[in-house]
Amino acid sequence: MASPRLSPRWRSIATVLVLVTGSLTALLFTSPHAAALTYVGGAITSDTVWDLTGTPYILVGHVTVRPGVTLRIMPGTIVRFNAGLALYVEGRLEANGFPGNEILFLRNNTMAVFPPQGIQFNASSTGSVMWSFIDRMDRGVTAIDSSPDVRNNFIDHAFIGVALGNSFANVEWNAINDTQWAIYAINGAAPYVANNYITNVTGAFLCARRVVPEMKKRGKGKLIHTGSIFGAYGVPSAVAYCVTKMAIHGLTRALAIELAPHRINVNAVAPGNVVTPLNDVLYDYMAEQAGSPGDREAGKRALVKSYPVGRLGQVSDIAAAVVYLASDAADFVTGQIMFIDGGYSVA
Repeated sequence: MASPRLSPRWRSIATVLVLVTGSLTALLFTSPHAAALTYVGGAITSDTVWDLTGTPYILVGHVTVRPGVTLRIMPGTIVRFNAGLALYVEGRLEANGFPGNEILFLRNNTMAVFPPQGIQFNASSTGSVMWSFIDRMDRGVTAIDSSPDVRNNFIDHAFIGVALGNSFANVEWNAINDTQWAIYAINGAAPYVANNYITNVTGAFLCARRVVPEMKKRGKGKLIHTGSIFGAYGVPSAVAYCVTKMAIHGLTRALAIELAPHRINVNAVAPGNVVTPLNDVLYDYMAEQAGSPGDREAGKRALVKSYPVGRLGQVSDIAAAVVYLASDAADFVTGQIMFIDGGYSVA
């Protein structure tokens, strides 16, 4: 039986591309341990341990831990994912590092356009991911109809840090940095979420604390934060994200007043929807809501209806605004939240 996959609202374009390599996932295969390099893909059908003797483990196909089976990943182990691939759990996953000897879940090719899908607990699964470093995934950890322990992890550069669908997972003491959504819960999810360190706000604050003394010495400077339209308007299922962006807007205005006497300008850009692969999950969801599941372009067309200019944003739109705010032409502009949203905020 095929492993459960995400509904269209969760899929990214990487999922479609990886189907081409589906033949690789029919059976689990492992290379010889020469040079401590192990290639893995397919179903794990008996209790298995990944440890330092085989590290790094390279996913060349989706890996699925079957029901009744345990995969134990030992501290210090490195697991690398090729583009679009995921570690699916139907049985039990124990991926528990410890301080100073964390487990590393990384992209195998950092130049790939499409990110790996990360770790996904499906229905019937149990387990935990603790003291692990998870970098550059579409979703760091996903739990659908399952409730794993997700604690003390470092999740960096992801579209969603922890994604929860109908889950009662324990999500505690994680440091989640540079995400579109730090913790995203839908479909009746009631997880226990506490003491997570989401650096959408603290990252901007710590950066300012580091660079402002140097700017004062120079007698001039520009701080430009990245806010969001959702820093002004709430959106369902994204309370944490909205709050962090509202905080960025408040930090921008407060610092602008504080630093104006030192000729340091502080502003923020607040983008609307910008077309990047990280937003593919949203386009898939919009397509489903529009009655065209699987048609990502239909999802974009549905979303465009909220934008008076008749299109979605491009990276170049945001870059142009940042260049302006960093230039001498913006010396008289401070404390402003520049909405680059095609009219979304005034519609």
